[in-house]
Amino acid sequence: MFRAIDIGGTQIKQADIDENGEISSSTEVETPKTKSAFLACLDKVIDSLPKECQGIGISCPGKIDTQTKTVYHGGSLEFLDQFSFADYFGEKNCEIPLAVQNDGKAAVLGEYWLGNLEGTQIGIALTLGTGVGGGIMIDGKVLEGKNFQAGEFSFLLNRAAWPAKETMIGADLSAARFIKRAAKILELTDTTDGKKVFNALSTSANPELLELFEEYCFKIAALLLNLQIMFDPEKIVIGGGISAQAKLLEEINHQYTQLLQHNPFYQQSLEPVKIEACRFQNRANLLGAIYPLRTELSSK
Repeated sequence: MFRAIDIGGTQIKQADIDENGEISSSTEVETPKTKSAFLACLDKVIDSLPKECQGIGISCPGKIDTQTKTVYHGGSLEFLDQFSFADYFGEKNCEIPLAVQNDGKAAVLGEYWLGNLEGTQIGIALTLGTGVGGGIMIDGKVLEGKNFQAGEFSFLLNRAAWPAKETMIGADLSAARFIKRAAKILELTDTTDGKKVFNALSTSANPELLELFEEYCFKIAALLLNLQIMFDPEKIVIGGGISAQAKLLEEINHQYTQLLQHNPFYQQSLEPVKIEACRFQNRANLLGAIYPLRTELSSK
């Protein structure tokens, strides 16, 4: 059995997972806002590890050195910058196999292991949450890059302009930002209520809401088209809690088809790529976090 921990911008999920990928004993807590509170949360995880635990896999935002288990920048959790999980676990005398992955790369590993990228030679995962993450699988290996930054789609520019928050994909395609903007149009008290937003999209003819939604899906489709051109994948899967909304995938596929049909060059040169939701949606990170440990133990 392995302990998987998925550290997100709003929640920390953890679960016990066996070597076949069966998930049990899953829990969620709100992500602490300070480093001291985060370490207290991590201490509770260490104290709760059962004796039969074979290793800990962690999915975390930011650039991750998978060799030293060190976080750089920390994404939306800036207090994790230059934090080494390996050093901290060592200080706590927790000598157990440890793997730490960037959250986007964890998602693609989970989907490659048991999800909708299983059996693909080249596959891409795009995760929509507080920011935009991603991972690229090529010939059974996740592409890390020289500086462990491959798949950091949040840093891509959405137009030819000097880099700034509003010109970067991470802010522009943030699912949290989309829900907040949609909730304001609907005058919702809770600007994080994604369920009410998508209920309104299914039942309302609010033109401002529909325009925002179509624009959001168009921008995602454009990003997927660019990724297709760069990597020529067999399939692209979309993760994050918002990927559970069938209407989102339907509209992204519609916008992607429109992009292909409006350009004769694309029609002649590109085969449409399959775009699906992650099979495990926001649980893909948990599976991907322990996949390297499971693979290493299986090879011994």
